[in-house]
Amino acid sequence: MKNYLLHLLTLLLLGLSLPSNAQADIQVDTASANQAYVYLNKFRSAPKVYGKLLKLNLSAYPARPWLEWNDTLARLALERATDLATRDYFAHVNPEGRGINIMLHDAGYSLSEYVYADPKNNWFESLQAGAHDGRSAIDDLIIDARIENKGHRKHLLGAGFAEKLHQVGIAHIKSYGSKYRTYTVILIASHL
Repeated sequence: MKNYLLHLLTLLLLGLSLPSNAQADIQVDTASANQAYVYLNKFRSAPKVYGKLLKLNLSAYPARPWLEWNDTLARLALERATDLATRDYFAHVNPEGRGINIMLHDAGYSLSEYVYADPKNNWFESLQAGAHDGRSAIDDLIIDARIENKGHRKHLLGAGFAEKLHQVGIAHIKSYGSKYRTYTVILIASHL
């Protein structure tokens, strides 16, 4: 319970300090980010049970331990969500051609060199736009109907490479002046 309250406090503090390039119409939805954090961890703890609620067979996904909250990842998730809304684009690579791996490195999150050798690499980020709240964003990413290899599902549920990842940061913002109105950024990584 103590860690849960610490995570909530961190989210609230992050919500009070948007990056300086944020437009006035952007609202940080800390309740939805916290909801996404708790729901994702519950889903990871019992993927078969939660999968049935989404009419998905997730028997290939074993239960995983809860992800540990990381303030660096949370801060970068908020910066990413704000950038997506402010510049009104939706992609894992920003307009300057930089992916999350290099952004994590630049934010001081230590990774092995091979991870950020290509500035466009993304091994740690799941993005969702248009979800009403954090739970809806998680459901949409786990359903992952648009991507043949189910990359978001694997990332969130800890399959393949993502099995090694155990830290998380999540941001959910509302932006009424942008195309999608809401943006959820989920960063799951580990110091490599």
